[in-house]
Amino acid sequence: MSLLQFVFPAIIAANLATAAPKPWVTLQFLDSTAVNDSVIKLGDIASVESTSCSCDLNKILQANVGESAPAGFCRRVSTDEVSTYVLKAKFPNFEFTKIPKKSVRVSTSFLEKSIGEYEKLISQYFRDSVAWKPGDYTMAVRNAGEKFRCLNKPIVAAVSGMTSRHPRGIVNLMLTVKQGTRTCLVPIVCMVTVTTTVVVASKPIARGTQLDESNCSLCRRDITRFGYEPVSSLSDIHGMLALRTIPNETIVHCKMVSRPPLVLKDDQVFVVVERGRVKVSIAMRAREAGALGDKIRVENETSHRLFKTKIIGKDAVTIMEGGNSI
Repeated sequence: MSLLQFVFPAIIAANLATAAPKPWVTLQFLDSTAVNDSVIKLGDIASVESTSCSCDLNKILQANVGESAPAGFCRRVSTDEVSTYVLKAKFPNFEFTKIPKKSVRVSTSFLEKSIGEYEKLISQYFRDSVAWKPGDYTMAVRNAGEKFRCLNKPIVAAVSGMTSRHPRGIVNLMLTVKQGTRTCLVPIVCMVTVTTTVVVASKPIARGTQLDESNCSLCRRDITRFGYEPVSSLSDIHGMLALRTIPNETIVHCKMVSRPPLVLKDDQVFVVVERGRVKVSIAMRAREAGALGDKIRVENETSHRLFKTKIIGKDAVTIMEGGNSI
């Protein structure tokens, strides 16, 4: 048998396979429909008939044609866009019958939930986030009755937004509801009432008086609407000086007291200068009083130049970054 007897039948078979007609697909688009998902599939908006096998039909039905509207809302899907960007682009081996121009209205089904359904989750978030002792605060969700819409599907919820370890008064948080690729953010408004132990003046304290156990004590007070950060331990104010007169029974806060000054105005101070392994102290005159860590100006009594310095110890300062060099 010659070589031609093998070649020609193979060529004919290949041509017949190439010339085989594409399977026909007929789509009937709905006027309106509803979905319960974050995406819209072709099978949601149209019925399909084909001369091809059922597995090919299933691929066509599962084709993604767009994102659905938020829960409880609707959007429209153009059949022209479906034909151009889905059918022709993804299924070039099929022949589709003429698709009429229309716009399919697709509503997204929804489930209505309330913020109050997540109060346990919010309470647990508070317990994990705040530094208050369990008996020192109470938390109430002010907008527990507020409702939001989501898909009628399993929910993964989380609470976030705490900006302080010691929250008081109105606290705004965020409830994040995740369903697949869809995320919904729901504002939460909480009221935090705090009654805790703080330092109060046990008698009137004159300005400049040193604070200690003799003129201060610990008491439980409602500080929910207290405008400052109160002092909560006697050790925190021990040795501090009153910046103004403090009436009896007044809650002590950081704006009322200051550390005793390590440097007084007109004191001689030593400016500490380090150059590699060499450390030099230069005597100057303080032009301001200050405590440890405070920034003051000092004067070179020979040149009368002023320098910005920071107090690092008793009668000791260092030139601040950006200040004049000596």
